[in-house]
Amino acid sequence: MAGRKRKKNKRIEFDDEMFDSNPRKRKEYFDKEVHGLGARQGIEGQAAYFYSYLVVQNGGKRVHRRHTFGKFPEMKTAVARLEAARLKVYVRTGGDPHQDKINAKTKPVVERAPQTVSEALELYFADVVFDKDEGHKNPDATRKFYQRYYNGWYERPIAEISEADANALLTRIKVDRGRVTANRAFTRGRVFFKWAAHRKQRYIEQNPFAQIEKPGGREKPRERSLFDDVVDGSPELISVWKAAEQTGYPYGPMVQLMILLGQRRSEIAGMRWAELKINGESPRWRIPKERTKTDREQLLPLPPLAVEIIKNCPKISDGDSAEFVFSIDGAKPISGYATAKTKLDKMITGLAEQGVVEPIAEHWTFHDLRRSQTSGMAALGVQPVVLDKIQNRVTPGITMRVYNRHPYTKEKAEALALWEAHLLAQLESKIASLADRRAAS
Repeated sequence: MAGRKRKKNKRIEFDDEMFDSNPRKRKEYFDKEVHGLGARQGIEGQAAYFYSYLVVQNGGKRVHRRHTFGKFPEMKTAVARLEAARLKVYVRTGGDPHQDKINAKTKPVVERAPQTVSEALELYFADVVFDKDEGHKNPDATRKFYQRYYNGWYERPIAEISEADANALLTRIKVDRGRVTANRAFTRGRVFFKWAAHRKQRYIEQNPFAQIEKPGGREKPRERSLFDDVVDGSPELISVWKAAEQTGYPYGPMVQLMILLGQRRSEIAGMRWAELKINGESPRWRIPKERTKTDREQLLPLPPLAVEIIKNCPKISDGDSAEFVFSIDGAKPISGYATAKTKLDKMITGLAEQGVVEPIAEHWTFHDLRRSQTSGMAALGVQPVVLDKIQNRVTPGITMRVYNRHPYTKEKAEALALWEAHLLAQLESKIASLADRRAAS
């Protein structure tokens, strides 16, 4: 008797609207973007995500497993894709999340108080920084910060770190790296040692940072904007745009999207293909709340120029499919912003010497591009509430924070289209001016 053919599951593009509000039977969905990601929905409407994968046991036997990791609507589909992508990498490197769950239920937990700063930091990362629900927005950057500025303490007993040690460290950072970095180091140190001194852990008796004031004093908000005005244009902003154009992938298009969309550097640098809808009508970018500073999901309409920039980016993969829009190896998003900024400044200087762009004399940062975009759209007449929605900021007032649930999607699309038209007009004007200058010479 011939064996039965296994039914092939139909794959669909996952989104938050795919679940049936009144299912008559149990259903399973499989995502066509992230291989292995699926969802089950019961007859009462409840739905949960799972990741399907194969493990090779001793003897070479291949076993199919499913690991359930989240429920809808508590976990949105965009977040489920990110978690499935993480599980995919974990399984590929020998991990078995299903077996991990079993082990966690059966193996006794043996705890030992950390002896060194390094050991305590690892526990802190696991408990706070990398926590799936309450963790930091950019945990890898947090780890790198401690490694860079606290590595001299790593092998020291944590109980021996004193207030004098903390003052000496912060003073050295202030001299070497400036007062802003010293303030960041102070905040990181105070939070970590406060965690270590908490009654739940009680790894130390007292927080050595508790009585220390900010070494860099109170910081003034930056006011630098590369946007001048609507009449005179934005020569500095256009200089950055043209230099980014010459710099190329991955930092060039990243900077252009920062100018065009006004989102935070980490949000654009960490952009995932699974977050984007760039084909068909109403292209958009949905940033899950886990990746935003305000812990609020952002739905951003994409103007045509943004879609073109994204489509021109190569899909770099470290395995079956590409995850990050901006990546060197496909395994993680880009970093190294300081090096990229230095390269961009040199490009601006070179283009200015050729007469292609205007020079930029005053220091600027990547975050200034976000301020420049907002200032430019305000000058073009975009209303403050729409600017807040594009920036994904919490608008003051209980009406806007609690009662007004209007998404402002149409208004955001119109504002970004207006800003895109302004940038294109500035670029065309710069090209025409350059052509006239060359003709005259």
